[in-house]
Amino acid sequence: MRFVSGKRFVLVLALTLAAAIVTGVAESAANTVVPEQLTGRWALPFSGTVMVVGPRGKVNIHHERWYHAKFLRVTEHGLAPYGRLSISGGPRSCSGTGTYSWATWNGLSRGPFLHFTTIHDPCKPRVNLLGSHPRTLAWRRKP
Repeated sequence: MRFVSGKRFVLVLALTLAAAIVTGVAESAANTVVPEQLTGRWALPFSGTVMVVGPRGKVNIHHERWYHAKFLRVTEHGLAPYGRLSISGGPRSCSGTGTYSWATWNGLSRGPFLHFTTIHDPCKPRVNLLGSHPRTLAWRRKP
C-alpha cells in the first residue's frame, strides 16, 4: 500500500472540499423554488410599481426603471400563506442580502394580496422598493 505525502494529501483534501462547496452552492442556488402563491405579477396600488416573480426566484421590479433581483431562500410555514425569504440584487447600490417575512391573503373583492416585512436589510433602497413598511399598502396580484 502506498501512502500519499502530507502536502499532496492536504492539497487533494482542499480541492475535494472546494469542489463540494462550489457544487453545493450552485445546486442550492439553482434549486430555489418559490411557493406558487408568491409567483406571478403584482402591483403596488397608486404607485405604478410592478413586480414579477418567477417560480425559480427571479424577480423583476419596475419603478421608473427595471430592477433585477433574486429570491435566494424561500420558506413557508406548512400550508399557511406566510414565511420568510432572502433577496439579493435590486438597485445597483445594494450589496448583500435582505431577509423579509411575507404573507399573502385573499381580499374581499380584489385579492390576493402580498405584504413584505423587513427583518434585516442593509440596503434601504431595496426596503423602499419592496414597500415593506407597516403602513404601506400591500401588493395586489395582477392578471
